[in-house]
Amino acid sequence: MRLITASILALAMAVSACGQPPAAEAQEPLATTAEAAYRQALAATPMPYDVENTHRYWLSDPVDQRDEDYYVEALQRRIVQDRRARAIRTTVEALQAGCVDIVLKGCSVTAGGFVQGGDKRLWFQLQDGFTEEDGVGGGVVIFEQEAGGALKPIYWTFEGARYDAPMLTPNGEGQWLLIVPGISRGTGSGDMTVMLLWRDGQWRPVDIFWQARAGDLLKGLEVRHQPRWHFPELSAYTPLWRASDANCCGEGGEAGLSFDIVDDRLTLTDASIKNRRGVD
Repeated sequence: MRLITASILALAMAVSACGQPPAAEAQEPLATTAEAAYRQALAATPMPYDVENTHRYWLSDPVDQRDEDYYVEALQRRIVQDRRARAIRTTVEALQAGCVDIVLKGCSVTAGGFVQGGDKRLWFQLQDGFTEEDGVGGGVVIFEQEAGGALKPIYWTFEGARYDAPMLTPNGEGQWLLIVPGISRGTGSGDMTVMLLWRDGQWRPVDIFWQARAGDLLKGLEVRHQPRWHFPELSAYTPLWRASDANCCGEGGEAGLSFDIVDDRLTLTDASIKNRRGVD
């Protein structure tokens, strides 16, 4: 087990959390229609951009091709998970005892501790385990310490294969950016990186789905796998895919990418493309 802090924090981890009485939203019955379940999911999630993008994608299908029952069941699982996470309060001592139980079965902790920049400190756990729906995978839980000393989850996701230890870096005057590199399940090696931005007195989730906002900077090409990130600098190097390319092998050349955080969104600001084979 790797135990990491701004320097190194000696911890030894597995399951424990001091629960609090459930909030009113946690007692609200689960919605049974797509629109109502979507609204409940938005209220519970620490990743509103992800819920919004998934809903937009679902709505893009013709009405007669939408599997509403399947979609609602997926939203309900997410709502239950996120409500449970929001209700958790733990302590530094309990965190040292083990894996905070949110959704992963057979949960173990691969790394934990805190990261600090200036007067900002966030605690974290990187988890391994499985769910019946998604199989084996990993998760990350980020905690903020409340005034009374309790640790409150402010961000969590369990959709990737694995996550690396967080880093906290300045991002403009009075702003701090938390970065947790992550990779998706399966053979696609998709990017599951987590980002949180401290701005205007609070931690804000950063929408990392930058390709939807790339405009013509990629010249019609795609990035299908996780780019080779250079953190904490927001730059990366990646192969490029043409629409006709197999998922394994991008034949559209390579690109150096530069990013910034704009309106709490990871945004491509420059792409230096070379070796564009067979691309007009």
